[in-house]
Amino acid sequence: MLRQVDLAALPCRSHILSEVLAMRSAFTLIQALGLLAATPALATTYYVSPSGNDSAPGTTQSTPWKTVAHVNAHSFQSGDTIAFLAGGTWREQLLPKVNNLTFTSYGSGARPIISGANVYTTGWAAGGSTNVWKVLVGSYAPEQVWFNTVLGRQVATQSAVLAPTQWYFDGTYLFVYSTGNPGTAYKAPGIEAAQRDSAVMIASVSGTTLSGLAFVNPNYTAIDIESSASGTQTITNVLFQGAQYEGLRAEGGTQVVSSSKGLYNETGIGIGGGSGMVVSNSILSGNYDGAFEVYGTTAASTITGSTITGNSTGNAQEAVIRNYSSYPLTVSHSILLPNPEASLVSTYIDVTDDGTNVNTSPAFTQRAAPLIIVPFIDDYINLGVAQSVATLAQQYGCKLSYALNTKLVTPTDWQTIIGMQKAGTEIVAHTRSHGDLANPMVVTIQYTGTASTATMNVNQPVGRLQTFLNGSTTPDLDVDISNTYNGMIDVCSVVQQNTHYSCVPLLNQNYFTPAELAAVTGVNILQPYVAAATSDYLTYEVEGSLADIEANMPGYTPTSFATPFSSSSETVENHVRDAGFAANRNSILDANENPNGSWLLSNLDIYDLASIWIPSGFDATKPTSSAAAIVEGMGAVGGVMGIYSHGVDEFSLASWQTLFQNLQSFGATCMTMSQATQYIESHGTLVPDGTKKNWIEAVPFNPNYANTAQSPTQGAHGVL
Repeated sequence: MLRQVDLAALPCRSHILSEVLAMRSAFTLIQALGLLAATPALATTYYVSPSGNDSAPGTTQSTPWKTVAHVNAHSFQSGDTIAFLAGGTWREQLLPKVNNLTFTSYGSGARPIISGANVYTTGWAAGGSTNVWKVLVGSYAPEQVWFNTVLGRQVATQSAVLAPTQWYFDGTYLFVYSTGNPGTAYKAPGIEAAQRDSAVMIASVSGTTLSGLAFVNPNYTAIDIESSASGTQTITNVLFQGAQYEGLRAEGGTQVVSSSKGLYNETGIGIGGGSGMVVSNSILSGNYDGAFEVYGTTAASTITGSTITGNSTGNAQEAVIRNYSSYPLTVSHSILLPNPEASLVSTYIDVTDDGTNVNTSPAFTQRAAPLIIVPFIDDYINLGVAQSVATLAQQYGCKLSYALNTKLVTPTDWQTIIGMQKAGTEIVAHTRSHGDLANPMVVTIQYTGTASTATMNVNQPVGRLQTFLNGSTTPDLDVDISNTYNGMIDVCSVVQQNTHYSCVPLLNQNYFTPAELAAVTGVNILQPYVAAATSDYLTYEVEGSLADIEANMPGYTPTSFATPFSSSSETVENHVRDAGFAANRNSILDANENPNGSWLLSNLDIYDLASIWIPSGFDATKPTSSAAAIVEGMGAVGGVMGIYSHGVDEFSLASWQTLFQNLQSFGATCMTMSQATQYIESHGTLVPDGTKKNWIEAVPFNPNYANTAQSPTQGAHGVL
């Protein structure tokens, strides 16, 4: 046991006392220094506001900094937080330079914006041509220019700037078309030109967190994570938008992305290196060359609980989710509805975690809302397939809807169709000739000879197609088109007997009779001229299909209409409504029609059923996994969804059987289109302004929603 010594009681030897006290003071100092060395510096939060001052301390909301440049120059400590004022915009590039920094927002309002583009509201001068203006930009060449958020179109020369939203850069000046000074004509926010490669670049650091921010409109990549980055980068509630290439590009470290949005980029997310990515509860929509692409990584990546809709690709054979690496990319519990041109599930995607047996797959134990499926077979040419699928559907308690184009149906086949209808199949009007309702172009005609002028007349209702060369009043070509041919293919074969003419039938021209060409006079055919159908084309196709069905199926009047693939528009929908149909099936999720990537809205007087087309060649070697992926994608949000195919080359009978099995085990309800319409009329939800709300918005995805937690009468928002 140590004995405590009373220094005051020691002999009065002052030098001894002084030395002892000095030793104790030194020991205390050593202890204090050791404590300071062992205790890390306290993390600090710094604030940034557009109205701030870079000379201010930045450590309180009342004394914020002003610029991103000052943030980039400051010496932070690991663990510090930099918060940007909500609603603010900074047209600078953010460059984290210390490990473990957090960049977030403070205050209420929209996400703070870090923009890769500069806005030009002053400095405009006449550009040398009518309605052309120029502004000094500098030597950095913009690859993207926006006109009040509308992406402009770059042209090759200054003289080619001839129309609104066209622009040209000459190495110093930006030239744009505007009928007035662009500084006053465009104010929301104005004309923006990309002036930075990225909005944020993460390089040579680890542990960066981005939260509650928006990174937009760079020249190349909104969020650029370089190969020198390491550790885990956390991205939460972040918007990355408007990138010419990837919205988020990762080449180093591991990324954890949650509750974020990648919108209107070339590709939503691209992985070119690093150790994989985990994406959850996020939205990738409106990206025009794919939602997610892996082209290099050293680990697996996953997407779960996310919405991937309204994206497109530049290649009809290419999926919106692509994995070219040797490591798996797993997609589960997600709404995966790309445009029909792309496969629903790429063959590169590993979906094995969903299992080949839906009954034991954990991914199918939950969904957001009741699921109603309307299965379709399309087109008269697939009548035999429709019969087989209808018989198969009945074995699983399902009824088929058969979308029928009526013009060429034979009397014998009408009897077959009557039998199918009596057995429970709904016959859905699908136009007469399967033409493009939204863009009824019929044929392209061009004169290719040596005459200096060449014009064409289509005389209706006389029924003659005539051409005239060099101003002559005598026809060079005179073709009788008064219903004497089976279709435009036959007409073109006659026209092209004269080697000085090119005649190219367009979509589905075997169905068109030449008498359906619209009348024209004196049109120039030295260049290719695209001839259209008659002005009553919609009546012919829509009401004509209704009349054909009523005439050949006594006692049956169709109440449902299905527009042919990619041919819907507001005009078409209104015409279908006015023809008396209760519901219309749209074939496509079209980001051009609805930039939010959600279902097309129609008016209050007609219901609009969204549908998925099962395209050819999609995961044909794994029909069970394919069907499972379809069911999960639709079941994640519930509601009412049409699913349609054509011949067995697209979706085989075995695949249809697996799909029906999965739907049955998943607890989905099969309905015909008219039954689904009636269901929605009873249970659908209208938003306060009286318009119908698509069911992705009405029933948000909830991975924790159990099948039994909601009554069957709720959440049915699939028919708009």
